[in-house]
Amino acid sequence: TEAEGNPSCSRAAPVPNEPRILYRYRMTYRLNASEATTSSRTSTYSARNIQLKWRSLRMSWELWRILRIILRASCNLLKSMGDIAELKGELDEKDQLIEELTMEGEKLAQSSFNSTNHVKKLRQKEKEDEKVIKEQSSKIESLSAEIDKKKKKKKTKYSALISTA
Repeated sequence: TEAEGNPSCSRAAPVPNEPRILYRYRMTYRLNASEATTSSRTSTYSARNIQLKWRSLRMSWELWRILRIILRASCNLLKSMGDIAELKGELDEKDQLIEELTMEGEKLAQSSFNSTNHVKKLRQKEKEDEKVIKEQSSKIESLSAEIDKKKKKKKTKYSALISTA
């Protein structure tokens, strides 16, 4: 871990995607670490100070990397907002189509309702007509039976008259 915190162990070349200011700080801390060999007390203090500064620099670099990721994500989000506008247009078209289909469905439902009511009325009228036909046919049968009885009665009367005469 001391090699990580010690800037003199770091590479002299910039790290890929490292901001220039971080590179300059890293190089400055490296020089300060080599100059800090004057006394043991100063050396220990300077080494610790440099390690703390190096850690804060690494944290800053990580923060910068995270901010870059956030920036890329926000750029992607802005790009997708154009896609969102297109999707919103398509959604509006589909909403309009749904509304038209709903209106057509309501018209068809009303037409179906009217047809069903008309069929119900026709069936009711057919039942009433069948009832009237049954009543009339029963009347016809009873009148036919009565006519047959009267014919037989008349025939028997006529044959009785002929046989007595």
